Order: sequence, then C-alpha cells, then structure tokens
Amino acid sequence: MTSPIVEYQTRHKTNCIPAVHNGVCFFDGNPPLIVTTSLPCRSFSICPSCDHSADIILEIFVPGYNGAFITESHNHVEASVDLVQYIKKFHSRHKPFYASKPRDLEIWLWEFCCKGMGLPAFKHKETEKELKVIEKMVWATLRYPAQYNSYYITYEAFLPARKYLLFK
Repeated sequence: MTSPIVEYQTRHKTNCIPAVHNGVCFFDGNPPLIVTTSLPCRSFSICPSCDHSADIILEIFVPGYNGAFITESHNHVEASVDLVQYIKKFHSRHKPFYASKPRDLEIWLWEFCCKGMGLPAFKHKETEKELKVIEKMVWATLRYPAQYNSYYITYEAFLPARKYLLFK
C-alpha cells in the first residue's frame, strides 16, 4: 500500500508533504504531534473561530491528560505550504510517520494516547511488537475502560473520515 504523496516524494526525491484538504499526518517526536488540514466552510468567507481567511486550516494536536488530546495551535495556511517545513519551524526534531498498514496508524495513535494515561506496568505474554501493543490495548480496555474510551474518542476524531497522507 502506498499513497500518491509518497509516490511523488520517491519520484522527485523530495520530502515535501503538501497541505491536503481533509488530511491528517502524524509526526514522531517529543511530544508526538497530530496535524490535521481542512478547508474552511464555504458558506463563510471568514473562519468562525478566529475571524481569519485563508485556503487551508491547519491544526496541531498534542497528547493531553489521561489520554485526551489538546489543540496546540490553529493556523491558516496557503495550499502550497509544505507540512514538513512548517512543523520544523516550531518543532525542529519532529519527523513524519509513514504507515505500512492501517493497523500501524491505530498503534501509533494508541501510543499517542498513552503518553498522558499513566498506565501501570504490564507483563506481556506476546513476543511480537505489534501483538504486545494489541495485548496491552485489550488489557487496558478491561481494567481501565475510561482511559480506553479516551483512545476511542481520539481514534474517531482523527482516523475514519480523513485521508492519511503517508502510506508506504
């Protein structure tokens, strides 16, 4: 599985990620970031939340308390903006996360939520990395349903209705 953006990056030997309408991109770093892009509502010429007009709304989210996410910034950018360069201006060490399959996105998002959950140590029975995370997710669901609910809310907010930009 690959995305058109990754194909373009490979052919042109560039790391550019254009701001895409209704897209989402995960960035590894400390703290991990979720960047969403969307067009402003066409029935309004000005953004209702900040009274600004531009082509694309770009929002950056960071892990919050108890598995929740917090909006770090809400910005308006032109469609020609490179997301990698834009993020490097504010978070110089962050790198985009390339998923090889949809399960990788779920695992990345679980780890994003775990930053603020404070789950106790868990003795794994599985040996594969992916299965260890799934085992911990099941364990957390059974023991801490409220914290798992935070993950589910984050999942619903970022994955189902958006295009993920970077699939290798």
